[in-house]
Amino acid sequence: MTDCSAEDSIRRLIESWVIWRDTGDFDRLAGAWHADGRMITTGGEASAAEFVSNARRAWDAGLDVVHTIGGLAIEIVGERAVAHSRLMISQRVSLDGIACDVECRGRFIDLLECRDGRWAIVLRHPAYDRDRIVACSGQVLPPLDPERLARFPTGYRHLAYVQSLMGMQVHDDLPGRTGPAMEALSAKARAWLDGD
Repeated sequence: MTDCSAEDSIRRLIESWVIWRDTGDFDRLAGAWHADGRMITTGGEASAAEFVSNARRAWDAGLDVVHTIGGLAIEIVGERAVAHSRLMISQRVSLDGIACDVECRGRFIDLLECRDGRWAIVLRHPAYDRDRIVACSGQVLPPLDPERLARFPTGYRHLAYVQSLMGMQVHDDLPGRTGPAMEALSAKARAWLDGD
């Protein structure tokens, strides 16, 4: 039988993460992970502390990114859990002087553990389903470089495109909706629940 208090704690943590991240509440954001926690982003894998530090620097530099969490499914086995949450990332950028929003949809797959009575993230890993760029205020989207765009997987192609234009090193092997990378992540989540 599912421990409702555990599920409630995990749900609050997942839902609070986006608020803390997107309002600059970095002290509380840091508490979402255990000390050995890891975060995967389009820029690669980092410790939770490194991720929070990078998020703080991006916030201070004015990077305009917001996250939205939707549906949430949680599976708990003993002191371990896996949570899948629907995700939308929206990043405001300027392309050739035109304000645009990059909208990327996917999900977070979180591996969590209860230690000393506290549920926290051990690994947060995104998987990307689809994305797009839309011009704001009815303007026309400037042409995109087709070769640069084609370098990235379809699930986060436009997000990676604008991040690469900003000088970020973007990984091109993150999971999409299906495929080998998603299968490997699903197997990792199953192994986590099995105690590996």
